Amino acid sequence: MIVIIGAGFIGSFLGEYFGDRAVFLEGRYNSLETLEQALAPLNPTVVINCAVKGNPKSIEALEEGSADWKEHVQVNVVLPEWLALLGKKLGFRLVHLSTLMFLDWKGEASAGGFQEDSVPEITSRTSKYAKMKWQAEQRLVGSDAIIARIHLPFTWANNPRNLFSRLPGFGVFVEDASSMTCLDDFAEALDGVLERERVTGVIHFVNEGAMSFHDIAAHMQSQGLIPEGQVLPSISLAELNQVPGAVYQPQVIAQSAVLSGLFLEMPPLQESVLGTLHIMSMKL
Repeated sequence: MIVIIGAGFIGSFLGEYFGDRAVFLEGRYNSLETLEQALAPLNPTVVINCAVKGNPKSIEALEEGSADWKEHVQVNVVLPEWLALLGKKLGFRLVHLSTLMFLDWKGEASAGGFQEDSVPEITSRTSKYAKMKWQAEQRLVGSDAIIARIHLPFTWANNPRNLFSRLPGFGVFVEDASSMTCLDDFAEALDGVLERERVTGVIHFVNEGAMSFHDIAAHMQSQGLIPEGQVLPSISLAELNQVPGAVYQPQVIAQSAVLSGLFLEMPPLQESVLGTLHIMSMKL
């Protein structure tokens, strides 16, 4: 049995993908004991943690040490650690959903992009959101958890948190290419990983290659998802990061050596983008 914690955009998507193989664990748990009492009767073989509280902008506005801050830390940092501890006790595999966004990386990228073992560099411009994400990952070091990192997730479903649902409303479109995660491809790849035993650690679930928001917007326009004739102004990532109040977003391209070693792969990004946009256009 797969237990999914967090029924938001990605959790709900995975719930639909796994179907009757999965159930959701609802509620808020403020102690390790109450979390164990909720999980144990379900007898899970896998727990997928999709729980998240807040977003980059809302977390950036929090005062560190405040009650709200502590609530966010509880969900975003402490909960993954508790799940890892319970995984060892109850015998389930933990998949913790993480992100590649908002972190700088030490050293130069290799030819294929930043790898699973790259080390982030925390600087004065590192967002509070990024720090929380990294702290959660650090608490899982030495555990048997799979840290599933995704980047700019998208699918064909209409959802306020879906990148492709939000993209038409952007005022400007970044012209720098970036890695992205098609959730349909992610679910299949994750399913393949779970069929293998003894896979642990960081895995980058991103599609092969990279595309820019501006190029995707142009494809959306050609499919009728953005009005014909609408101007699509572009901006560089460097320019965007200078906008007052913007959450800093370094350019990150990451390919997975782990998936390749397991003879799994994520399809080419352009193929998945065009396929997704075609489905979206058919639903107009």
